[in-house]
Amino acid sequence: MSHELIAKRYERDPDGTLIIDIAIDSVNDLYNEFDKKAVFRKRELDQDFVDYLIECVTEIKEHNYFIKISLPAPLEDECKGRIKTSICNYFVYLKEVEVLAFKKEVRKTLLLFLFGICLITLSIFGPLERLAEQAVWLKVLQEGIVIAAWVTLWQVFAALIFEWQPLWQQINLYRRISSSHVEVVTR
Repeated sequence: MSHELIAKRYERDPDGTLIIDIAIDSVNDLYNEFDKKAVFRKRELDQDFVDYLIECVTEIKEHNYFIKISLPAPLEDECKGRIKTSICNYFVYLKEVEVLAFKKEVRKTLLLFLFGICLITLSIFGPLERLAEQAVWLKVLQEGIVIAAWVTLWQVFAALIFEWQPLWQQINLYRRISSSHVEVVTR
């Protein structure tokens, strides 16, 4: 999205920082309905609120921004602090979930790489090369090992090119949101 469109969609403060403005009627609007009895710092954020923040931060890319939550009535400083902390903690949690998924993907890719290297080594230096001249089924087995090695290594390259990047982008997005400045103001 161009800079002009972003400028039209979001307000800016006097310093030129974009404002993600969220107007709510109650603090409870930020939190999931299932957690009504829990204290704010232990409650999950409402999924619509989370999705909205993710869409906004994705849209504004590298622009500086802050999150402004507008309420109709003033809140105590302690409650404002809990809101800020809960937003930060929730996105830190999402980031950690993605980091675990990324680590799992790295382990899987590394194991595939090692397996592929073992198969290639077996096909080049293994005993099948000499024995394949004597039996057709051994020649077929040797060719199968070569094909399995290349397919395995292709999976490694595909993971490096296509699978790691989206996970890394999500991690960075959640890290960015978790470190966002949040202001809670009265309308």
